[in-house]
Amino acid sequence: MGMPARPEPPRSPQGARFGIRARLLTLLIPGILALLAFDSWNDLGALRTQAQAGYDQAMLDAARALQRSVGTGPDGSLRLDASAAQVRTLFESGSPQHKRLHVAIAPHDGQGPAQQQLLLGDADLPPPPDPAGAGEPQWYDSTYRGKEVRMLALQSELRDGQARPWVVTVQAAEGTQPRAEAESAALRQALVRDARMVVLVVVLVALGEAWSLRPLGRLCREVVARREGQ
Repeated sequence: MGMPARPEPPRSPQGARFGIRARLLTLLIPGILALLAFDSWNDLGALRTQAQAGYDQAMLDAARALQRSVGTGPDGSLRLDASAAQVRTLFESGSPQHKRLHVAIAPHDGQGPAQQQLLLGDADLPPPPDPAGAGEPQWYDSTYRGKEVRMLALQSELRDGQARPWVVTVQAAEGTQPRAEAESAALRQALVRDARMVVLVVVLVALGEAWSLRPLGRLCREVVARREGQ
């Protein structure tokens, strides 16, 4: 006959608690971290969209203001009023090396593209993708003097003092570097905030788990004490 199996010694309360604690943390922490990562990814996407919309709105406001500043002069010709210089100063404040404006007019006689007359800004900005487009703003990305730029073009028709039709083209350009720097700064702040949140969540989960397992620890100690007393 074989030797009777020796009874397994009871596990200590510390060992039991450590095993349960490890399993709970293994189950809880990865799921919580995955939820936080997904939420952070969504927040960063929304933040980038909001930042781009803010920069685009500033360009659109400046272009609309320049469009309204074109009118007829005393001699009947089209020209810019005094507000155009103020709009340009406000738009280019802070980083004039990254921002450009352009206002030009061309006769609209229906005989094809005509030579533009520059009223303000740089004459060599990249043209809009649809030179004949009018009404809705045209947004496009291009390269200007070796740098990536975000472009906006507005076109409208206006008549001079002799009732001759003209096409008014307003363009605004902004380098992508300030946008990229703003996004990087926002990303760093978001990562620091999320890292603090992860540390806080891990600490709270560990404390909650330790507090929840206290009754089990007492029960394990009582069971061990009873076995040892037998």
